[in-house]
Amino acid sequence: MNKSKVLLVIGFLVAVNTIIVVNFLRGRSSHPRTSSYVRELYADRNQLISRDLEGQAIMSRGQPINLVGNLVDGGPYWSTVLKLTDEQKETIKKLNDIASEARNLALLRDAQPYEGDTSLRNEKIRANGARRNEAIAQAQRLVSDAIIDGDQATFVIHRYLKTVGFNALDQDRFVELLDLTPAQKQSLTQVFLDATEADYAANSLAVQAPGPIQAPDQPVPTAGPSSEQLRQGLKQSFDKSVRSVLTTAQQERWANLTAPLAPPALPSPDSRRLEPSGPNLVATARAASPGLRTLAEDGLTLNLGDDQKHLLADFEELVGQCLLWAARDQATGSTDPAGKETTGAIARSRPSFLGAVERFIRFGILTEAQATKLDSLVKARAVPH
Repeated sequence: MNKSKVLLVIGFLVAVNTIIVVNFLRGRSSHPRTSSYVRELYADRNQLISRDLEGQAIMSRGQPINLVGNLVDGGPYWSTVLKLTDEQKETIKKLNDIASEARNLALLRDAQPYEGDTSLRNEKIRANGARRNEAIAQAQRLVSDAIIDGDQATFVIHRYLKTVGFNALDQDRFVELLDLTPAQKQSLTQVFLDATEADYAANSLAVQAPGPIQAPDQPVPTAGPSSEQLRQGLKQSFDKSVRSVLTTAQQERWANLTAPLAPPALPSPDSRRLEPSGPNLVATARAASPGLRTLAEDGLTLNLGDDQKHLLADFEELVGQCLLWAARDQATGSTDPAGKETTGAIARSRPSFLGAVERFIRFGILTEAQATKLDSLVKARAVPH
């Protein structure tokens, strides 16, 4: 082999070795387990995430929840038009306390010290945030299905839908009122995604006003659309897109659901009479709810914390009280009013209420792992032996 070929081979081997070493070092520097820099970066970010979650828990503790506590403590918007008995107010406040504390406990669980990739943690936090939102939705359903009577529920939902418009259709409980098909629900989901993107794009536009000093040879910049004009344009486009998904009958139903209503009368004192706290209310709740019954008999296997046990005890009594009120409403025929398709009245039922009870337990009080375990226990108990 001549000298030039030897040098060529040596040069090739050196180049290959250099590439291998560089790639190896890059791998070491980018691996979170071996790079102190990345570990410190994750630690700093995780600390900020935990502090933010703790702050959310502190700020939201005891605050009135929309369509729950704010019906009592939400200022004049509801208090001046919605007449509630003292018993209703007391029960709504109790549910608000339970739902608020359950949300705070979930936030604090997410705020616990965490090591590792923040992107993975954020995915879990988003999933748990969806669980918290679902728990709030079920608390709202508990109010309208049992704590307030049929006339009050119809008034509250009408007034809320009139205020927020089609934006309410991102919540299942309001979508149900229109009996949408699966295909319509999918189309509606896309409408909301498109609206979110359009809103994000609009927020990037700023009004260009002329400055205090303008060069003589420069044209005066024209002002763009105001924020109010942008908002109105987005709303009109969004409403048009939603209406394109709905049938004529569904649009008529929506019109009935958002028609103005006169405030309802105060319920009769007997229909919302409070029963004494104690075993009777608990027994009523457990007899109706498979989840509460299973937790009472097999709950030790779920390793519930003390805070969760206290929430469950309060929730059982509240459910028992609501079931008694619902039974009185059923006796008077106010749970499923006639002509609801044309009048916009809101139908209520015992299965709907009990479904909300089961979902609030799983999404509000239990962790995801505990909820999965509870589902297994309930199914096992339902199988004949």
